[in-house]
Amino acid sequence: MIFTSHVHNYYTGVWGKTPYIISGGAGAPPENGHPPNHHYIVVNIAKQNVTYTYVPY
Repeated sequence: MIFTSHVHNYYTGVWGKTPYIISGGAGAPPENGHPPNHHYIVVNIAKQNVTYTYVPY
C-alpha cells in the first residue's frame, strides 16, 4: 500500500500491483469539488484483514 498526498483531493487506485491512496484534504479546496476537502484516512489492521476508511470532518 502506498499513501501519498499533496493533490488536493482523494483518489484510490492500483499502480502496477500496488494499491494506493492519495489523500490531500488538509485545507485547500478540492480539485474536482468532491469529496469534502477536510478528511483523514483510518487504517484498521487485523490478523488477516486491512481496511481503509475515508472520514470527512
